[in-house]
Amino acid sequence: MNEKIKEQIRMMNYAVDGIVSVYSVLAKKCGLSYNGLMVLYVIEEYRKCTQKHICQILQLSKSTVHSILLDFVKNKYVILKTEEGNKKEKLITLTPIGEIYMEEVMNKVHKVEIEAMKKIGENMCLQLVKSNIAFYKALKEEAENE
Repeated sequence: MNEKIKEQIRMMNYAVDGIVSVYSVLAKKCGLSYNGLMVLYVIEEYRKCTQKHICQILQLSKSTVHSILLDFVKNKYVILKTEEGNKKEKLITLTPIGEIYMEEVMNKVHKVEIEAMKKIGENMCLQLVKSNIAFYKALKEEAENE
């Protein structure tokens, strides 16, 4: 393998690991695990989703997501409702307490994200997004052809 490309992959993985580490610290500051924060992120993004949907997006096991959701239910942040026509899948719905909780947590996270993006500037932000999407598509294509 080309040594230059190998080094670039190492540096990219270093950055990804660092980003995950920062989100882990933010999660802990909010009283959550990293996975708990990511589940909350998905709920915020999609509003109406199921455990299966969260598992697919985050590539987490059913038991991991179920455990996080049970904790959210215990804290009265969400309720799980069975969908009509599909008794297996439960729709995750935020309670009024959960809405407030999610807003508090996600506002803290988004504040950090926004300030970080401001620091690197608009042009670099656009490059970052374009580069990540391009790499994701190329990686997915190569993995599917493997």
